[in-house]
Amino acid sequence: MDLKTFVDSDSLFMRMIYKFNLLVGINALVLLCCIPIVTAGAALTSMHDYLFHLYENTEGALLKSFIVSFKRNFKQSTAIWMLFFGIFVVAVIDVIIFINAGVEFPFVLKILFVEMFMLVFGTFCYSFPVIANFTSTVRGTLKNSFFLAAGMIKKTVVIMVLYLLPWVVLGIFPMLGWIVLLIGVSGPGYIAVCLYHKEFKQIKEGIWQQMEKKN
Repeated sequence: MDLKTFVDSDSLFMRMIYKFNLLVGINALVLLCCIPIVTAGAALTSMHDYLFHLYENTEGALLKSFIVSFKRNFKQSTAIWMLFFGIFVVAVIDVIIFINAGVEFPFVLKILFVEMFMLVFGTFCYSFPVIANFTSTVRGTLKNSFFLAAGMIKKTVVIMVLYLLPWVVLGIFPMLGWIVLLIGVSGPGYIAVCLYHKEFKQIKEGIWQQMEKKN
């Protein structure tokens, strides 16, 4: 392979560079929109919307697409984000209080807590991709996200680890914070799209078929 072919705009190498640059751009937009905590949900939905199209090579202009999705899904994304944010804040405060009080949790309660965390966080991980790809109520989105998380439990565990890993690494090695700034959110998000894309595509096709039958 000569150099000209290697750097051709349609080559695998240039396509990877192109996608990496978009991931960096998406990551910057998400982090910026998360500074006002209340807008984080809409930012995450916009990210997943764009990443889904990026995976299918149907992406449009980054900033324009991000803003359009942000406005379209703001209300529902914010409602669901604030719900989960409240749950996570209460859970963290409770854990800190119990730790400082020197309370030792029974093993059964520890297992129960881990299971509850996995169910809630798993539902959280799918909520914004579901908003980005399907039209539903807040209740319907939460229900569908829960069943997706439970129905694809192996992929869900991988996705949860992907989302948590950059922040765990940041806590242990603060000098690697630049990775979070570059692709700490969009990188795991894109890998997650690669994992759930097949199932989402099948669900979309099923919905389209039902609509065609009704028409």
